[in-house]
Amino acid sequence: RKRNITFNFPPYVPNHHAFASSLWKLCNESTPKPGVRIFGSLPTYTRRINDLQVNFKDCTFLCKYGSSNVTLEMPQETPCGPDGQTCKDKTRCIEHIPGC
Repeated sequence: RKRNITFNFPPYVPNHHAFASSLWKLCNESTPKPGVRIFGSLPTYTRRINDLQVNFKDCTFLCKYGSSNVTLEMPQETPCGPDGQTCKDKTRCIEHIPGC
């Protein structure tokens, strides 16, 4: 059974699922990978993003892995305002309040 996931991104982000996937990919590629345990079992880290921890004004997002967090930059082409603003010029970006 397919579950629909709803994200709390602003309406000026055109495809919420694709945007979340791109942030997860950045998170996955940029976080350190802990070593394998002595007994060869799989490591227990899982990378996650939280759509409520995406800051469109500062163009950053929180990447969680294991018990650690790291703040990463969003790509320059990321929309950050309803009038065509992008993270290339953060001075024009506006804050998004989820649910508004």
